[in-house]
Formats: sequence, C-alpha cells, structure tokens
Amino acid sequence: MRSYRLNQFLEWSFEKEFYEARKPIKFSAKEKKQNNISLSIAEFLTLFNADLSEKHLDIARDLFCFMCVTGMRYSATQNLTWKNVKSEGIFYMADKSKKDTLTPNTIYSQKIIEKYKGNDFLLPQMKMQNFNENIKQLFDKLNFDRIVEKTDFKGAKTKHQHFKLSEVISSKLAKKTFISLLCDAGFTSDQIGIVSANTKDTIGNYQNLNQKLIVNNASDTINNFEKM
Repeated sequence: MRSYRLNQFLEWSFEKEFYEARKPIKFSAKEKKQNNISLSIAEFLTLFNADLSEKHLDIARDLFCFMCVTGMRYSATQNLTWKNVKSEGIFYMADKSKKDTLTPNTIYSQKIIEKYKGNDFLLPQMKMQNFNENIKQLFDKLNFDRIVEKTDFKGAKTKHQHFKLSEVISSKLAKKTFISLLCDAGFTSDQIGIVSANTKDTIGNYQNLNQKLIVNNASDTINNFEKM
C-alpha cells in the first residue's frame, strides 16, 4: 500500500511537470511479513463483558469490540451514522479500498449501537491517538498478559521478540481478530473479503489459522485411517 501511494505521488508530480523523465518512475516494495496476533474468543468475551467504571476506557472498549465483530477499520467506525444500519447488516464505504461493503450486525455490535442511541454519529467520537492510548491502558487494567511473539523477517534472518498482549495492542489487532476468527471458523478468503473489504492477498497477511485446530483435525484424520 505504501508503494502504491508513492507511485500515485510520483505520477502526480510528473503530470505537474515537477520533474522531467521519459516516463513516470515506478516504485515497488514488499510489505514486511509479520506473524499474526489476535484475540481468542474467550479474550474477546472477557473484554466485551468487562465492568468498567472509567468512561474513557468504557468507550474505547466498545469501539474496539465493535471493530472485532464488524471487521471495520477505526476511521470507518468514526464516520458511521444511523443511515448505515440496514436490516441486512451495516452498509458502509471502506475508506482504504473505497469498496461499498456490507458487514454483519450481530448481537454484539447491536448492543454497542443501542448503548449510544440518540447521538449524531452511530458511535462515540475519539481521536485515534487517544483511542490507542486508552486501549493499551484498558488491556493492562484487565490483565491481558498472554505472551505473544512478534517475528521480524529480514532476508534470511528472523528476529523473535516476546511481549505481553497488552504491550502490543493497537487498533489493527481488532480487524485481525475479526479475520482470524472467521478463518478458524472455516470461512474462505473470498468470503471474508466480502465482509471485510479486503482482497484475498491482503487477507493472507492478516490470517493465521489456529495451529491447534489444524493439529487436532490432522490427528482426527490420522486416528480414523481405519474408518476411511
């Protein structure tokens, strides 16, 4: 995505004659490969059902959980109004891909929507920086101390680092949770792309199929050789 934006800038500069060249420069760069970090179902439910007295943490929790069950990016949630809520789901234009997208409106998202009924926007408004700061505080408060691994791939070298989940939390983890949970449930990349406004290739960067699920399925298959 960054290389795409750079190419757009270079083409615009060329058209404005800010530099001379026989043809616009094309730049490409591979996205850095990363391992996926996301919430489990149990962790999501713990977060969703937490009793919070601090208003700023309560709002941050609701926004984060809403993203977990809709697959929306943070900026998209901040533009929603009641007009976006349809009988068949939540209809919106994804700000990154510019795709008209219909995502499910489940019991979790609807409960959050009803909580803030009467406001001009569907959900509370909060600056992105404040939101990220608040969810870090929130995850620390709720003792989300599961150790996760962040892997940095640089050529043939691989660097492994370990952190508490509360130390690496950000708004991006919500969308990763949405995609990962659907992957684990057996949804295909194409199906997930329809409700998340992502391409199949992009989903491949998010998804990390549950290793335990794969191992269990493989074990069941091998254990049942005689029945096959």
